[in-house]
Amino acid sequence: MAKFYSARSEIIPPLPWTTFALPFSQAALSLPRTVFTPKIMDEIGADFGIPAEMRDEIGQVLEFGASEYACETERAAHDFERIRKELHALDQAAKSLLNALANISLQTQRILHEAGVGRSLKGFDLPRVTGTDNAPLLHYAASPNQQPLSIPLADIGSILAALGQCAIDARPAARASRKGRPEQQGLWDLLHMGFQVWASVLGRPFKLDWASDGHPITDAAQFSVRIAHVVDQSLTLQQIATASRKVREMSFQVSNLAELPNALEHYRKQFE
Repeated sequence: MAKFYSARSEIIPPLPWTTFALPFSQAALSLPRTVFTPKIMDEIGADFGIPAEMRDEIGQVLEFGASEYACETERAAHDFERIRKELHALDQAAKSLLNALANISLQTQRILHEAGVGRSLKGFDLPRVTGTDNAPLLHYAASPNQQPLSIPLADIGSILAALGQCAIDARPAARASRKGRPEQQGLWDLLHMGFQVWASVLGRPFKLDWASDGHPITDAAQFSVRIAHVVDQSLTLQQIATASRKVREMSFQVSNLAELPNALEHYRKQFE
């Protein structure tokens, strides 16, 4: 791909100012720079005429896109059939234990208390249940070196109810293809950040032209390919071209980095 970056479709003139304020606040993003490192950004900056003083913040924006891509790529490899089964089992187990706790009789509470006293007499302090009158306590230690903890059995029931609800709420997300989202969500999110850099930070038109053989012609198209291949060299030109066009159609420019989450949410809603 080197020849497509060296054979520029047009010469970008130097920016007409020497000092300026970036439209993004420095504190808005603070991800560790592991993909778009300063070295990578210097190379991209040199190839695309990005002023040195803008490269760090642009790298932060692109790093956010890279993290979204990594998250979605990892998600795509999940075994969603297994996840759904585990969520169902978790919900059922929580309901079963919650039902048992809700219906525990006073006689059973007394037997648990009696057994706890017996464990103490034998030198086995934990775990044990003490107390009756519908207010028993479970005494336990989360690890051998931890101080003993106590929790009412009623609170355990509340925790189990919350856990079961979490399992139920997670079910809609346990699918490879989520409603209202493109198949390659990570790539679209990455290129959305590229669009914001090109159009909002650099103030350049996000013009996308591609040759008949799929190679990028315009600077914005070449920039899209470049940042995509920094993240994943296996992405095809066709994938990048399709995603970058859709991003341009469905995005709006921001004037402050703090607006990026809203812009990303607006962009994603276009698929719903």
